[in-house]
Amino acid sequence: MLFALLLNSAPLHAITSDELRAAYLFNFAKHTQWPNEEQLEHFTIGFYPPQEDIGGVLMRAAQNKSLRGKPLMVENYESLSEASKAQLLVIGPQENDKLQEINRALSRSHTLLITDQARDPLHIMINFLAPQENTLTFEVHRPNIIYE
Repeated sequence: MLFALLLNSAPLHAITSDELRAAYLFNFAKHTQWPNEEQLEHFTIGFYPPQEDIGGVLMRAAQNKSLRGKPLMVENYESLSEASKAQLLVIGPQENDKLQEINRALSRSHTLLITDQARDPLHIMINFLAPQENTLTFEVHRPNIIYE
């Protein structure tokens, strides 16, 4: 991939935080299997509430991309009932104090929840962390994923 970037004639630019998060999200989806995967017409990465910045970055990157032979869709959701249709759902950091309620609403929907700097390990599946400026890491709470 680095080789392809070096051959590209466009000038290189620093990767933004949203571009990095979008790449992580695509890879999370790429390396996750859902129980009902065979019946899916497409894979959906959703945002609740809508997050235009990162959602827009991911939407542009997802054009003409597929995941295991199925189209990749990017959606913004205003309600949790609609958000339960997503296979991977990014919860905005402004909702971190509502994770218990969100988890309850999405229970048994087979939705992988991605949070951002959440502090409640009982309701975190994958959580972005920014331990220092200009760094991005993530933590995985595997039991929460398995028992979803």
